[in-house]
Amino acid sequence: MKIAFIITRADDLGGAQIHVISLAGALQERGHEVTVLAGLGGTLFESLVLKGVSCRLLTRLIHPISLLEDWMALKEIKAILSELKPDLVTTHSNKAGLLGRMAA
Repeated sequence: MKIAFIITRADDLGGAQIHVISLAGALQERGHEVTVLAGLGGTLFESLVLKGVSCRLLTRLIHPISLLEDWMALKEIKAILSELKPDLVTTHSNKAGLLGRMAA
């Protein structure tokens, strides 16, 4: 199964990021094709790459609310999901949750 995780930030490790690392890694180990999409690359991506999980940087997904950037992030997420064609999209954190649901 193709699974896409979407989370707002990858530069810091908090509860949502730790959850994504654990779940994405476990699903990858079980043979699923997992890709994590996140803004602000960093520690999260480094941890996922060690587990063999594919990561994609969302250049427009930023933490503070910005109507223009959020609109551009939605378009970016839609384009990547269209390319990946995942069977399942799972979202983590408020902004990624809203934009990810709209894009999917």
